[in-house]
Amino acid sequence: MESLPLRPDGVFPPGLPNLPHLALRNPADLYAALHRAAPIRHCHSLVPDQQFLHEVGYVDIGGSVLLSQTGSATDFLVEHSPKLSLVTVFHGQISLDTAGGQIHLVEQGVALLPTGLRHSQGAHSLASITLNPVQVAAAAAAMAGRSGDKAIPPREHFPVIHLPPGSTQGGTIRNLLQTIHSCTAMGPAMATHLGLEDVILRSAAALLHPALLKKEPADLLRYRDPAGRRSFDDLIDYIRANLDQPLRLSDLESRSHYSRRALQYAFRERLNSSPKQWIREQRLALALDILQRQGPQLSVKVVALRCGYLHVSQFSRDFKLRFGISPSQVRRL
Repeated sequence: MESLPLRPDGVFPPGLPNLPHLALRNPADLYAALHRAAPIRHCHSLVPDQQFLHEVGYVDIGGSVLLSQTGSATDFLVEHSPKLSLVTVFHGQISLDTAGGQIHLVEQGVALLPTGLRHSQGAHSLASITLNPVQVAAAAAAMAGRSGDKAIPPREHFPVIHLPPGSTQGGTIRNLLQTIHSCTAMGPAMATHLGLEDVILRSAAALLHPALLKKEPADLLRYRDPAGRRSFDDLIDYIRANLDQPLRLSDLESRSHYSRRALQYAFRERLNSSPKQWIREQRLALALDILQRQGPQLSVKVVALRCGYLHVSQFSRDFKLRFGISPSQVRRL
């Protein structure tokens, strides 16, 4: 996401060009297009009519919407947004007046905006992800190992959270956007299939609740008592019985009642692996067993789906990296 000059048409290039973008040449069309992401009250061009140009692209990621937008200087007013927004500026700058305060976002800046009023001005290329506060709270509760009456209540009102250029968390979110961008080259549903909505929600939860990223020594001890170990054993049984399912980290935390930190600790101590690495190993071991027993009768795609892979090419790459032979070659043995 290096800085790029304005194009000959006077706007910055889109930060996520893999998304199909619609070119809009008057404010009325832009007003209609942006209603999908937020309840726009008005948008007024700050440049002469002949210079007005915006390009807008969308992709749905589960229940969240990712908007990629670039355009000439414009004034926007959102009367009341019921969603949180995670905003990243790729090029240019934007001034925001929100229910959580004022902020000036420059290139590579990231901000989490609360619900409510938003007024913005600027010429920029940016990405914005709309987030349901209830889903963010659920992700936070899963990361903390809480459920039921211990659930974390949704946060809708808070001061704008600003991550300036160069911040570690901001870099993580920009890397996540690049991952989503790469996924869209393989199809608009790929980011959803890979469970990236859970990663987005967890990133927002960590911004709202910084303590989730800190060490929790008391919680880590939970794994050491008999009840904690039985809970982990039950979780392992559940994973092995559901390798064809997405198995998001938030789901594993909710099911085991381990916090984010405790779950990572338990996997590392018992299995010398992270949850994601161990699940991938189990899926590939299952795939090898199926191919050896039923290979000639089943296509590689069917085997991939049975083992939780939604994209055959990714399955084939992982399989060959692990076993040194392709799934198709195993079928022919």
